[in-house]
Amino acid sequence: MPLLRAASDGAELSPSHVRLLAGFVTAQNEAEWIARAQRLTVRGLREAIRKARQAESKPEEPEQERIRFDAPARFKAKWLAAVDLFRKLEGRDDLCESAAAEAFVAEWSSGEDATTNSRDPRHDQEATAELLRYLRASASPAPGRPGSNSANASLRFGAPKPVDREEIQRLCEERTDHWSCLPRLRNVKLPERLASLDKELSDDTDELDRELREIAILRRQLDAQTGRILSTYERLRLDLDMDFVDADHYASERAGIGPVQARTLRCWERFLGPFPHIEAAYFRGELSERHMRALTEVLGRNGASLTEQEWLERARTLTLRRFEDEVRATSLRLGLIEGGVIRAEARDRRRDSVVAAPPPAGVDLQAEIQELEALALGASEANVLSARVRAHGPTLRVSFVADLDMRTFWDQCVEACRWSHGLQLREWQCAERFIDAFVAVWDQKDPYRHVLEHKVIARDGYRCTVPGCRMRRNLQAHHVRWRSRGGEDSLDNLTTLCSAHHLHGVHELRINVTGIAPHALTWELGLRSDGSALMVVGPGERILDARVGAIQ
Repeated sequence: MPLLRAASDGAELSPSHVRLLAGFVTAQNEAEWIARAQRLTVRGLREAIRKARQAESKPEEPEQERIRFDAPARFKAKWLAAVDLFRKLEGRDDLCESAAAEAFVAEWSSGEDATTNSRDPRHDQEATAELLRYLRASASPAPGRPGSNSANASLRFGAPKPVDREEIQRLCEERTDHWSCLPRLRNVKLPERLASLDKELSDDTDELDRELREIAILRRQLDAQTGRILSTYERLRLDLDMDFVDADHYASERAGIGPVQARTLRCWERFLGPFPHIEAAYFRGELSERHMRALTEVLGRNGASLTEQEWLERARTLTLRRFEDEVRATSLRLGLIEGGVIRAEARDRRRDSVVAAPPPAGVDLQAEIQELEALALGASEANVLSARVRAHGPTLRVSFVADLDMRTFWDQCVEACRWSHGLQLREWQCAERFIDAFVAVWDQKDPYRHVLEHKVIARDGYRCTVPGCRMRRNLQAHHVRWRSRGGEDSLDNLTTLCSAHHLHGVHELRINVTGIAPHALTWELGLRSDGSALMVVGPGERILDARVGAIQ
């Protein structure tokens, strides 16, 4: 797509426009869409592409939202340990936290039905009574204002409507005619140092390595300066003078920077204030994005300035993988100390203050991480050492990005957990129940468990046993009778499933399997809410009942 490349190189389109077009246009229609993009805002172009995808029956990119909640320090350590356990089980270190969260809620919801059905029949009456008490308490008159309550206010004035940010952006863009009054830079020349890199590339390995590292350093320096400008813009509230909704809107339209990246750069600029040595290294381009993400995890704690030089030295001298492992170990250890699960030792103190200190040289890091993860996964309110920490301990933010379907699933499980275990539960307390359900099934201490799983997968020919599935990757041993319902770790109760059919089929109640493995299993595929199935396949993959025809 040479036209799109030329429009990008000539600054005729912002990076945000180019990013949207690159995933949609073709060589046949790039000229038409480039002309349209030059007349549209980023929001307008995104909407135009969405409508074009619908007209062409192309799948849209899933929208994403951020799930965030505050939790005690010990839970944050537990969350990190559970996410790491999920990645180990999947055999991939690059899986995002939302994938782990989806596995947590899927495991909890799969066993919740059995728990609920086994309760006392008075459960529904008690839950209804608790709901009524909760509603009455939330509608009680405010102090000093007899007869006034939120329920009456909603009836009298109507419930407050949520702010529609997209609509506010549209109104701003219409009123200002796409900010035509603001100057637009054209024919911007590259700085001499950058322009000198625009030349024929060498075939020499050392020369290519040098140029790549030089460009990486320049990019980090530009990111640091961009974060400072955006932070200044936000602090002075210039969006009000220039008719933008906020700093994110400005960054997207004027600089072509996505809102997530803009917020990250502003956050780092604010974060680095108390750490002059790390700030200097950041502006020199010595620290990568992954270094910065790791440093914010440990330096956002009390007394962090006492360990600034130590962490900077580790970042300069260690490989990135080792550096991130040390950060994870320190985060787990400090979370357990702040959460009152373990006591601080001499290595955790600087000037009589508990700080996020790097692990001592020569420590067996992997053994320490495993020990800390085991403590974190078993941590609960019952084993908090101090009553003061239990009541007034520090809180940390748990945050991850998920698509809208996952956000809906998460909210539904939180609501179901509150209905089952108490409407007063906070979101982190529901999340802890999700993690406990996941850990109870998958964090097996038996050293022969993985040997057993290997025997099951080898017995089933290294292939998913769901009828019609030929997947040989991401295989897992599934309990035909779930462990949450009394199933045992035995060969006749285990069958091989791919992760997709395991997590999204069986544990989302679209597939049901019963019988004795490996040759006497009955599969119900495509389960509906009324319990009927699209297809039932018996032993030997014989179709016993089919509503849509045979499996191809």
